[in-house]
This record gives sequence, structure tokens and C-alpha cells, in this order.
Amino acid sequence: KNKDDEYDKNARIPIADTMFIGFGLGLKSKLEYLSKKSGSKYPKKDCDFKIFEKDVLPSEAVLYGIYDVLSIPDVLTYLRKIYIPVTENYLKIPIKRTHLIIEHVWEKGSGCIADAFLNKLLPNGVSPTTKDFLSKYYGGMTRCWDTNLHVATPNEKIKYYDFTSMYPFSIRKQCVFDILSGNFKYFHNESFENIKDDYDKLIYGSRLKIKAKKKCKVIIEVEKSKRNNKIGLGYFRNFYKSDRVSDLQHTLGFATINRGEHIFLTKTEWEMSKCFFPELESQAFIDVLLEGMIPTSDKKTDSYIQLYKIRKELKDKNDPSEQGIKLLLNSAYGKLCEAEGEWFNLACASSVTGYARASLFKTVTFAQRSGCEVLYSDTDSLYFKGTDQQGDLIQKYAEGLNEYPLLMGSNNLKDECEDILLFHSVKRKNYSKIININGRTQIICKGEIGHSDLRWRDVLYRISSMCNGATDLKNINKNIQNKEFNLKIPDRNNFENFCKELYANNINEYISKYLP
Repeated sequence: KNKDDEYDKNARIPIADTMFIGFGLGLKSKLEYLSKKSGSKYPKKDCDFKIFEKDVLPSEAVLYGIYDVLSIPDVLTYLRKIYIPVTENYLKIPIKRTHLIIEHVWEKGSGCIADAFLNKLLPNGVSPTTKDFLSKYYGGMTRCWDTNLHVATPNEKIKYYDFTSMYPFSIRKQCVFDILSGNFKYFHNESFENIKDDYDKLIYGSRLKIKAKKKCKVIIEVEKSKRNNKIGLGYFRNFYKSDRVSDLQHTLGFATINRGEHIFLTKTEWEMSKCFFPELESQAFIDVLLEGMIPTSDKKTDSYIQLYKIRKELKDKNDPSEQGIKLLLNSAYGKLCEAEGEWFNLACASSVTGYARASLFKTVTFAQRSGCEVLYSDTDSLYFKGTDQQGDLIQKYAEGLNEYPLLMGSNNLKDECEDILLFHSVKRKNYSKIININGRTQIICKGEIGHSDLRWRDVLYRISSMCNGATDLKNINKNIQNKEFNLKIPDRNNFENFCKELYANNINEYISKYLP
């Protein structure tokens, strides 16, 4: 060993229990050292650690903590290069992605920063007077809307649009932190006639009693078990104790209401229903507000969203520390929606994600009615094929959904300006796209995480199918560079041999290494 690589027992270890691999390999596990060795663009700096003993942490201490977190992915990549050959070649243990390291790092790093911020914003924690009630608590809405291969044309481009900080601005729109601080008005079994002027202020987790004037349909959010396809209404997180949240899949359904009948919907479902069925408000109405809240102040939440303004100013200056502010914005939301956390309130958490789903659903519906082909959407973004004029209309529509991004100098829905030549999606969280970067084509595969032969097979099949069924790297790369795209199922035997040979020669590598 080199003297510099020896384990220093006196080294300060900011996130001790996540660096155990470094200990086992005899590495000096001080993040300052590891971040520099890994070539991270967030290198640690020497500082006087007495600053951490002060009652009010100075900016140097906060930046030190932020850089701790930001350097972690680079440090883990650096460590993997060391311990993968050891485990694979000598211990004969197949490498699997370890959630232990990643989850602990982010919980203890970004989570601690977010906790500190929330304790400053809400020094007394969640107010004991803040109401909570049962609502549908789902995550983001991900959909593969079209499984066909789509190639851009001069008139119809494939565009990638992304909502600006969807969850933070969902929090701002509904003044969630003010509700948590006790500044709210609560309604229970209230006639809608008495509160209809406050409808727009109602948080999206509010529950409504809808009555039909004539037979009509509404949209309901449900969750489906991947194990047996059973459907649940979503007020409870699972069907069996053995089910995990990852075993359940959010989906949408239609419910028919006959004249004079009632149905209970969340505000999220009612907003989606009104958008999808334009005639619905003449067929049904809100009879009773079963349970809901509106904010009576916006000061706390406005203080929170000022972080976005700070981040934007840093980003405009190309200051890498803007990533730290972004991390804080999203981690504060994460703490708010952490089911076992001290900041959790089911009504508020379901409202934050519900508003995001409703906004995305409305935008997708508008895009389809504008004549666009919507290809894929995921939580806060969508891919569609259409003209520039159609894209402008979609952006203009989205501006009306949330006014706060524009007040901060950003569009609510922004064009990521990718020059996408081809897009092909097969299911949720799995798609491939070919983009043009500075005159050279590049393929990007969503779902490439992992090194197993099954993962290689899955991604290679998609790539081969897009490239006229080619089953060798030379022809695949040639088709991509020449923009010769045609959806064709590859010959099975040729494809199997292609996969086996490529994977066997390149174990533990990512496919993207061998493609443009």
C-alpha cells in the first residue's frame, strides 16, 4: 500500500456507516480525499471543523455539507471500480446494485439538510391543530401512451417537455407549509354551496361527494396488484401484508354514475374528470365537501419557494452549487411525503402528488386534442410528436395551470430542446430515443440500470428492433449514424447469439459503452 492510501483512524468521516466498503479495502475514507480521487466536480475543501460547533452554522459549513452529498455518486463510482473486480474475479460474487449504500447516503446527507431547513421554517414542527384525513396517496403518473416507433419529420418534431420543479411548485400552489404551520381553514361535511367561492384554494387531497344529474362517467384513480391484477381504491396502501408498494401500479379507471346517484372523489379525480369529459359539469355537480382544507396564509411556503429563485440565479451564473439548492428543494418535499417522518400529513402529501398528476394528465389530454401524438409521460414530463405551433399551444396551456413559476422568471412547462430523431417506448420506465448532439447521433435507453444478461437482452432487443433487425454492432451503429430506422423484429437465433457473445465479452459494462 501507498502511505497515502492507508486508513486514517483520526480522519473525519461525515457519513461513517456508508463508507464501510472503503474501510474494508483499506482506503482512506475521508470524503475530502475520495472526492478528489474520483475527479468529482464537487471536491471537498479543508476547513476548520469548529464551525460545526456553532449554534448558527455559517455558509462554509452548509456548503461543506451540500458538497458531501453531491460528491457521493462520483465517490461510489470510484469505489465500484475497485471492489467490482475483487468480488467478481476473486470472491466469485455477482455484483448487484446495493440499496444500502445509496439509500443511507441520501437519507443521512440530503435528508439532514432538509430536516435542518424544515426545523428553521417550522420551528415548532407540524402544528397539532393541523387536520389530517384519509385521501388517495399515489406517486407520479407514468404512462406509455404509444408503443409504435416514431421518427421525426421536418414538419412534425418529437419534443420533450418538462414541468419546472413540479413538486416544489405544487407545494407553493397549495401553500402546504402554511397549512402544516396551522394557518388553514378546515371543512367537514360542508354543503358545497357554502364554500364554492373557495374551491380553487382547496388542496387536491380534499374529498368531494359528487351527485349525477344524468347518467355520466368519471375518472377514478386506482391501484392494481402486479401479482394478481386485483384492483384497490387506493385509500389503503396494499392488499396483503406481503405486498410492497413496488408491487402495486397506479392506473386510471372509469366509473359510471346513474341519475341521482352519488360517488366520492378526491379533488384530483374531479379535476381529471372535468378535463377528460368536457360536458361533465352539466351532468354532475359537487354536492358536499366531505373533508378538505384551504390555506389562510402563504408566508411559510413563499419562503420555501424562494430557494428556487436562488437556484435559478446560481444556475444562470453556471455555479455548480445550484445543485445543492435543487437538492434541498426536492429533499424538503421528500421529507414532507415520508410516511414515517415527523413532517408527514397524509392529506397534504396526497395533495402535493395529486396536483402533479392532475397537471400532467390535463396537459397530455390537451396535447392529444391539439392533434399531437403523445408518446410517453413520466411524473413531470412528456414526449410528443407535433409541430412547433402545437408545442407553443401546449406551453401556453400549461402556463394557466400554475402561475408561480412565471413569477420566478421560468415557464411552467419548458422545452428541453433535444433534437430527437427517433423515439420508441414499450412500457413504463422503458424507452429508447436517438438524439442529435452537435451533428452526431446518440442513443439513450431508459431502463439500462444494471449489468445482468437479462438487462442487456432487453435493451439490445429494443435497439435491434429499431435498426431494421440488425444483430451486430457494426450494422446497428451504421443504421444509427445514417438515420436508417425501421421497426423490424430480429431473427431469433441471430439475436440470441449476438446477445450471448456481447454479454460474455463485456460483463459488468453498460451497453451504452458500445453504442454511439
